[in-house]
Amino acid sequence: LAALSMPVVGAQEAARGDDVDWGGLAKSAFGSVAPNNPFETNLLSTALQAKLTNPDDPGKTWYGGNIESRRLQSYAPGERYDESTDYISKWLGGKLGISPKKLNYVIDQYSGILGDLILPYLTPKAERGLYVRGFALPLSNAFMSRFTTDIVTSNTISKEYYGLLDELGYAAKGGDKPSALAERYMNRAGGKVTELYAQIREIENDSNLTDKEKSTLTRELRKKLNEYEQQVTADAGEYLATAQKYMDDHPKFDYADDKAVDAFVEGYNSMQSAEKYYIDADQAKNKMKDEVYREVNREHFGAEYALQAYNKDTYAKAKGLNESCGLSYDDYYDYYFGTRYLYADKDENGKSISGSKKEKIVGFISGMDIPDEQKDALYVAAGYTEKSLNTTPWHNGSGKYSSGKRSGGGRSGKSSAARNRGSGTGSAAKKGSIASGIDIRELFGGTGKAKNTDAGAALVEIIDKYYGGNALAAAIDGGRKAKKGRTKVDFKL
Repeated sequence: LAALSMPVVGAQEAARGDDVDWGGLAKSAFGSVAPNNPFETNLLSTALQAKLTNPDDPGKTWYGGNIESRRLQSYAPGERYDESTDYISKWLGGKLGISPKKLNYVIDQYSGILGDLILPYLTPKAERGLYVRGFALPLSNAFMSRFTTDIVTSNTISKEYYGLLDELGYAAKGGDKPSALAERYMNRAGGKVTELYAQIREIENDSNLTDKEKSTLTRELRKKLNEYEQQVTADAGEYLATAQKYMDDHPKFDYADDKAVDAFVEGYNSMQSAEKYYIDADQAKNKMKDEVYREVNREHFGAEYALQAYNKDTYAKAKGLNESCGLSYDDYYDYYFGTRYLYADKDENGKSISGSKKEKIVGFISGMDIPDEQKDALYVAAGYTEKSLNTTPWHNGSGKYSSGKRSGGGRSGKSSAARNRGSGTGSAAKKGSIASGIDIRELFGGTGKAKNTDAGAALVEIIDKYYGGNALAAAIDGGRKAKKGRTKVDFKL
């Protein structure tokens, strides 16, 4: 029947305009009716093709497929079995240190129709059949599994899924960078595939379930598995195109280009606070790969997926802010990776200036086009206290937190007014109600009793600490800031 149908199939394909390999069809048709080649198909061929004594070879079926799956090959030879392996093969394989999966295949091939009828009853796996009170009628499962097809359990979906994964893997090993990215996506997506297969195996091996219960439960999981593998296979093809375009548009991340790698090393190391954090070319290549993978994920699936794939803790923070204040995943993505490599400035002696990193982070948040309440949430998420929110630019604060002189200039411990105009410093200034000839009470609106004693005491302490006791310099500094548009003069640092 196969030999007669092949020319008909060929004619149908030709009528649709498809290319037909008539030579291959003729060879297959002849092979269906011609005598077997005794050198290829004989009494020993099945055992030889199974590679029983070679644990590094998965063994081949008569149609060219692998006997052992990838998952089984990760186990010791005597433990390579699944829910469709019979108890005899598992016992014998365990004793001999030979793959039970291969033994099961050999026994099935040599036992013919007898094995087809008996072996299904010697496995935990539930075969399709006619059930009465949860149990299959004798021989019904063997008959249905051999003479009927269930498209849920018998299809080419998994073959296409793993075929594409292998294809991408081969291309990646050959140096194709977009294929390497698409393979990485499929490997991550494969976690759910592994999970579904594990659930199916758990059900099949559950001795407390009847065959009908096993069949019903695993069938539903197989449906989910089929849908998911189909989706991942389709996504991987589109993902490959996205990766190719991104790599073309961003040659600076081409980790196969020595110039691009050198530029990345130089740029990365220039941002580090010490040489111990420097990276070399090999480390740079790995970071470039991660950078591209993350950006392609965002380009193809969006910022939420990119954050999920990047790090579960980072994604948890982004999700928390999204739910608490409506901050979008895109905005959090921009904030997180925009501030991730910010470091503190150095002073003239090469030491990190306290607070200078915070200034940069606060400045980044301030420049984001988001509502103030979301800026507040990001500020707190960055590790700063709610009490200090009034120091931020969006709350009319200065956004300045550093002290000490930068190597390239900038703010020091005292204000510019204190340095240029101040004359009282340290013990030379009287601490209390008078500092450098200015009555502190005057700063609170009157020459009589201070309107806010606590605030007055706090102000004296701040003037002594940050202005060397020079109240005049403090007042001038506050006025200068007020002229720049600040309606409040905030001395709290």
